[in-house]
Parts: sequence; structure tokens; C-alpha cells
Amino acid sequence: MEFHRISSSAIMACLWVCAALVGPGPASSKAAEQPAAADSRPQRVTGELQVLYDFRSPEGPTIQDRSGAAEPLDLRIADKNAVRRSAQGLEVVGNVSIASEKPASRLIESIRQSGAVTIEAWIRPANTNQKGPARILTVSRNTTERNLTLGQEGDKFDVRLRTSSTDANGMPAVASKEKMLTTELTHVIYTHERSGRTRIYVNGKLNVEQNVGGATSNWDGGYRLALANELSHDRPWQGTYRLLAIYSRELLPKEVEQNFRAGADARTIAGPPAPSKDNARLFESQIAPLLSKHCLECHDGASKKGALDLSHKVAALAGGDDGPAFVPGQSADSLVWQVVQSDKMPRNRPPLSPEEKGLLKQWIDGGAAWSLDVIEPAVYARGPGSSKVFVQRLTVPEYIETVRRTLGVDVAKEARDNLPRDVRADGFSNTAYNLTVDLAHVEAYAKLAEIIAGRIDVKALAAKYTQSRELTDENVAKIIEPVGRKLLRGPLAKEEITGYCGISTAVAGAGGNFDEALRFILEG
Repeated sequence: MEFHRISSSAIMACLWVCAALVGPGPASSKAAEQPAAADSRPQRVTGELQVLYDFRSPEGPTIQDRSGAAEPLDLRIADKNAVRRSAQGLEVVGNVSIASEKPASRLIESIRQSGAVTIEAWIRPANTNQKGPARILTVSRNTTERNLTLGQEGDKFDVRLRTSSTDANGMPAVASKEKMLTTELTHVIYTHERSGRTRIYVNGKLNVEQNVGGATSNWDGGYRLALANELSHDRPWQGTYRLLAIYSRELLPKEVEQNFRAGADARTIAGPPAPSKDNARLFESQIAPLLSKHCLECHDGASKKGALDLSHKVAALAGGDDGPAFVPGQSADSLVWQVVQSDKMPRNRPPLSPEEKGLLKQWIDGGAAWSLDVIEPAVYARGPGSSKVFVQRLTVPEYIETVRRTLGVDVAKEARDNLPRDVRADGFSNTAYNLTVDLAHVEAYAKLAEIIAGRIDVKALAAKYTQSRELTDENVAKIIEPVGRKLLRGPLAKEEITGYCGISTAVAGAGGNFDEALRFILEG
């Protein structure tokens, strides 16, 4: 049986192209000021929402987090005379500190684990002269230490994200095009996915797309969240806040459009309480195999019937043509549950058993925790409870250490920059059934193999096993057999040795020398 897969990066790239065809640039101020009528507006996206401020309270020193997530991250206004509060928002007119009283630990940990983040803001800047960048939103300690900052640099938006590839100040930054920031009410979204693809949208339109490599695993858990100023109180911003949100995932282009169409005055319905660890374990042990068995034949990244892909987390949470596939905490409103309960799906196949239906309902009503980035059918091909795994790879730290110990080459930075981040399951990052291999892994391993082979002293390596430099199968096999045993953790079969010897034959036929042949063999 063959499994045809499209990586999440490929799906996102296709969606990006579609968004790009619309053309970058801000919508008119009228479109931002006058969204659709309230009764026709789409609901805001709530999946993986971590904080949400709508600034509706007309008085008081507290700005409430209305995301509905566990441990709300409320903010406190230090100087009430520096702001004007109303039911239409919060206007900042002076230099003021608006910050969480404690570190934003829950928010930071969620993004540190997911490797993805989205900042969304409906704001009206006071002028286009504020620089520094002036802090619209920041998770930081001071002007040189941060996890994340959305700021204003004149007539541009400026975002700094700390990763293993950027510095402690989140540099180099990603900025919007010039003249994207005006004094009109503006909707801006910065969204970064774990693969590194990063975008800025202004008023629902794609404005900038770049790659920001590295992982967010180095985020500092001790930083607080603040608005309108740096935590060191020396990067003030003035203007009006209407809505701010932070997600621990990237938003798809259609989700960006959905939130823009919802408008600055969209009623912010709090999301469901955060699902428990038991709910996540239920997904990993029962629901993922169930979806693989009954749903992915028609709803994976390749087929996507009804524009619904249930094999990838972000796509599944975004839903399809007929609406959200899963509404956390509300099975009755979840499209998948509706069609499963009525036996309309799977089509032309036996319906789910009562026990399977019960598990699906229990999982949705319990918060619908989706703790795997990708559901790979090959992992579950032998059925639930199987102790065997179709393909199991090393975790990123295991790969780095294996290369260091076996070859003496340090590729820690390159491996962390190129390999997809390990996803935690059952509380661990090395759970066997979660260590699947997709196209992104294959591409990264090929690139790393080339880097590693280029750093090895092949002459010294060959000298351990043979003094001859003849490109004969007999001589080359003297190196392939012991090195292969060491790298692949077991003896090579005869056909494997023959295959690697064939590399040296091809190199010799092209006029290459002994060192070149050995380097290609090691890369293989």
C-alpha cells in the first residue's frame, strides 16, 4: 500500500499563493471602519487562542483577558490619567505602563511548545512618527531582551521574534512595507509557523512574507506581557486599542480574512476551558487512530473533500467548506460529530461503533485537545495497541548526539534550524508513535548529510580501515562494512554493501577520486 502525503508546509504554501494573488496592500479605511453588519459577521477564530483583550470596560485599572484560557492573563494600568477608557476601546495619551503583574508563563510555555505564534491587533495609532520601535505589544524584559514584540517604526509595523536563529532581542526583525501604518483604524496580523514561514497581513491582505528560522524553545519564561510601552518604560506608544489577541499557532489565510471580516467590534465569546492532559492522551491513544481508520481516506492533505483536511492539526482546526469540524467543548456544534452520529459518514462504509462514537463525543466535549501536528496513517496501519511502528526516527537531540559520537561532527545548530521540531505526546518528546517521518524530515536529513560529510576528514577515516586508495569494490567495502555497522547500528546486508560500492563506481566513472567517492558514500 502506498501513502501519498502532502506536507503541511506545502499546503500552507498553496494557501499563501492564493492569498498573494489577491495582492498586498491595505484595504481602504472605510473597509476597516465599517465592517459587515453585526448579524452577518463571521465568528472569530478561537482555536489555540491564548489571550484576548477587547478593552470594553469603560473604567477601572484592569484589562481583562477574555480568551477563556486557564489562568487568565489580566493587565493592570499603572496611571489612569495616561489613558481614556470607553466602551469603544482604550486610548493611550501618555507614557504609561500597562502590564501583567506576573510573568506570562502559561502563554510563553504554549508558544514554546508549539513553535508557532500569531499576534492580532485592531488599533488606531496616534501618529506615524512613533519609533523605537514604539511598543504596541511586547513579551520582554527590557529594550534588548524579549521573546516577542509588535511595534511601530514610523509608518511601518515592526515585529521581533526570539528563536534559536535570532538573537535575544529578536533580531533581525520582520517589518511591513512602508506606509502600511496610518492613523486610521487598522487590522494587523503577524503569524509565524513552526517551519519558519512568517507573514504580516494588513487589513486582511498579505503584506510581507519571510522566513524566520529556528525554534522558540529558548523563550524566557520570566518575561511579562505589556502594552503601550517596554517593561523598562522607555519605548512608549500612543493610540487606541480596540482588540488584541495572541494564538499559539499560525493562522491560515482564510482565518485571517475571517477575523478581519468579524471586525474590531466583534463580540468576543470566550473559548472553552483548556482541555486536560487526559483529553490529550485520549486523542493520542484513541481519536487519532479513529480518524486515521475512518476519515483520512477522504479527508487528508491530498484528497481534502469538502476542503477538509483532518490529517494536519492547523487545517483540521480551520475546518472545511461547511464550517468547523470540531468545536471544543461542544460536540453538538461540531460538523464531524453531526455526520458521524447520524451515520452519514463514513460514506459507503460501515458506521462507527457505539464505543467509537462515545469516545469521539467524550473527546470533543472535553476540549478537543489536538496534540499531534500530523496524523500519519502508516503509524496506525497495524491497528491500535500495536507495539510496532512503521518508521521511527531519532528525536532532534538524539540525532545531534548520535552524529557527534559516531563521527565527531557537531551539527547542533544546523539540525535545530532545519529539522521539524519534536512534538510532545503523553508528556514526552520521544513517544514512539509520535516520531513519524514526513517529507520535511527527509529533505532536512539530506541537507544535513551533505553538511556532515563535508566536515569529515575522510583521509583520516579511511586510514583506520585501509591504507589503499584504490576505487575497487573490495577496497571500498573495507570501509563501508565497519562504518555502516557503526552508523546504522547493525551489520549491513550484502545488497546494501553492493549498493554503497556502486556509488564509488559512479564517482570513478565520472573522473572523481577516492576522497570524493568516500564523501558521497558517507553522505548516503
